[in-house]
Amino acid sequence: MKFWGYDQVYASTNFGKWVTDAEFDRLKFNDTKRSYMRESLGKFGGKDEPTDEIIGLNDHDLSCYIESLFEDGMTWKNRGSWEGKWNPKKPKWHLEHIIPLDAANTLEETKHLWHYTNLRPMWGIENLAKSNKHCKKELAAFLKKRKAAK
Repeated sequence: MKFWGYDQVYASTNFGKWVTDAEFDRLKFNDTKRSYMRESLGKFGGKDEPTDEIIGLNDHDLSCYIESLFEDGMTWKNRGSWEGKWNPKKPKWHLEHIIPLDAANTLEETKHLWHYTNLRPMWGIENLAKSNKHCKKELAAFLKKRKAAK
């Protein structure tokens, strides 16, 4: 069991709880995701946007969705950032945007690119090799599909 403190949400009450290792890893994933979302949406003035509405799933359903896409060897324990060099004994996976956030030119486009249908787990080495490369036709098609779904 690990202690999970809700610093940001319940700072005035110092609320926290004991969670299992698996719950801790998922809570950490969702906390990191929200932080990254605020940063990317903030570039266009939208850092206070509701994350569940943008992604299209609540935190629990998103983590279940991402877990359903895990490749062999991926677990919540080996999610992480790049550590400077590839270590085949300790590979890390990233939450990857199929069409990168750098493709967005507006807040609305950024919100669409955060939809769960544009997210997947990917090994860090592959994600970094892909970088922010994207096809403008794929971007246009994805945005058209997302706008039609609204």
